[in-house]
Amino acid sequence: MTLASLAKGVLGLGATYVGSLMVIKVLSCGSIYLLPQSSRSLVNACVWASALATALDIVVRILASSSSAFSFSRHGADALLAALLVAYAFLCHESSGERSCKALRMVIPFVVLVSVGGNMMRLNRAPKEDKEAGIQELELGAVVGSDHAVE
Repeated sequence: MTLASLAKGVLGLGATYVGSLMVIKVLSCGSIYLLPQSSRSLVNACVWASALATALDIVVRILASSSSAFSFSRHGADALLAALLVAYAFLCHESSGERSCKALRMVIPFVVLVSVGGNMMRLNRAPKEDKEAGIQELELGAVVGSDHAVE
């Protein structure tokens, strides 16, 4: 079993896989704002879990793609989210009063929103059959039928 086939198998889990990624991202963002200062270790654990899950998702998607290359248009929001979460974990593990922590607390929710929106788009893709291997792949914007009234 190659890494590409393993990655395609992971992505084949569909809504379960993508849904769990979305939950982890939203929980980490929520933990940054909702948990008290006394539970910084729990916040750090949530942030690290989300950063790791996001980075692993990027790796899985790259391995499963036909080009096996990083693309900013497909992986950029998730890469930015992983980088910001790692920065937050390093800079804000003791106190959140510094300017950099405040700035990260303002930026992270928007990046989480964009990343979760990308995951929602992945959930709404139409399946496409691969003619070589008979594997169903996902394609964004697949045309199901033609409407002659529109033409």
